[in-house]
Amino acid sequence: MRSILYSFLLLLCVMPLLADNAVALASLNRPSAIEADQYRLFIVEDTSILIYSLEDFKLLKKFGRKGQGPGEFNYITSIYLLTDSFLVNSRGKVSFFTKDGNLIKEIIRLALLLITDDIL
Repeated sequence: MRSILYSFLLLLCVMPLLADNAVALASLNRPSAIEADQYRLFIVEDTSILIYSLEDFKLLKKFGRKGQGPGEFNYITSIYLLTDSFLVNSRGKVSFFTKDGNLIKEIIRLALLLITDDIL
C-alpha cells in the first residue's frame, strides 16, 4: 500500500515537469495503433493512417479510407515499421508504403492462401 502511495505522490510531483513537453495532436479521436521511428510517428485511426513529424509534431500526411482499392482498407489490424518502409496489415490484404506514405505494393491475402495451399 505504501509503494502505491509513494508512486502516486511521485507522479504528482513529476507531471508538471512533463506537461511542458506534452503535445496535442489535432484530429485524433480513437487511435488504434501507434508506431514511431527516429523521425516520424505513425498512427492508425479507423481506416486512415496519419504520419506526424517527431521534430515539430506537424501532420505530414493522412491517407486511407474504407474500401478495397489501392490504399484503401476494410479494417486495419496492425502496422509494422521496416527499415525504409512500413506495412499495413488489414483485413484481406497487406499493403507496403514508403515512410512518406506512398503506396509501393499490395498483396491480396486470398492469393497468399492459394499459393500456400499449392505448396502444401
